[in-house]
Amino acid sequence: MTATPSGDSKSANVPDPIAEVSVRARLKIAEDKLTCFRDNLADARRDVRGLRRQNRRERWRELRSKVARAAVTTFSVALAVTGTIAFLLAVVLMVMGNFGDAKDALGVAGVAWGGASAIRRPRK
Repeated sequence: MTATPSGDSKSANVPDPIAEVSVRARLKIAEDKLTCFRDNLADARRDVRGLRRQNRRERWRELRSKVARAAVTTFSVALAVTGTIAFLLAVVLMVMGNFGDAKDALGVAGVAWGGASAIRRPRK
């Protein structure tokens, strides 16, 4: 606002229309920039959330594959050991003369070994 002399010797505060438009235009530009910055910030936060989610999924995928690999290996070894124990039991039962039970133990040994060999190991 500027002071302009009037016909009286008193001065009145009269707004300068050019300066007021300029201030309003600058305010509008500043508000537009602020809106743009807020939109960019929201986009950046959304991108960061997506990257965190992707990172978390990749870590879980890795962990699941490691656990699956370990579980398959453990289960396969357990079946092989079970088959070996059943086979040794069948031999002992045959030596003792209990051929019926030895036949069943040999069947269990065969199934356990077959299961151990049928399990597919996951790829690395």
